[in-house]
Amino acid sequence: MKHVLLTVISLTLLVGSIGCGHSVSRTGGRVSLVEEQQPTTNFLIKRETVEHALAQGAGWFIRQVGVRPVITADDTFFGYQLTSLFPQRAAESAPLPVRVGDIVQMINGKPIERPEQFMEIWKSLASASYLSLHIVRERQPLLVTWMIRDAPPAPAVSAASTTQPQSPAR
Repeated sequence: MKHVLLTVISLTLLVGSIGCGHSVSRTGGRVSLVEEQQPTTNFLIKRETVEHALAQGAGWFIRQVGVRPVITADDTFFGYQLTSLFPQRAAESAPLPVRVGDIVQMINGKPIERPEQFMEIWKSLASASYLSLHIVRERQPLLVTWMIRDAPPAPAVSAASTTQPQSPAR
């Protein structure tokens, strides 16, 4: 437990340093943490994709993601371990940042132990600007966040005029 607490504190300090753009001084050198200039498309979800999933319903989503509850030795809920992820998804698609075997503990900073907690999060996705999963992978805590963004507008298309332009009057 002490090791987990120290890891969480260390990650919090690291994320805080990144967020404010300051340098971190360490013995033997100096490391500057710099935010990435371009967000990666792997961590973006189009709003229309979220809206499509919401329209399909929570039952549809639950059928796409297999989970099993993980309970500690003292009968405390630890999270849901992913047993399958979107089985219909094309194999040639880009890999997801979450994997089968990961244990999801929270979504958007909220617990997911009970069905009503999941449904509250599900409904909130309609107006959410991000989707964040607190997971444990190989005993290491991770935070995976996707930004939810509107798709860029399609370029305007206009039909070419079939009439000849008029000469200016003289």
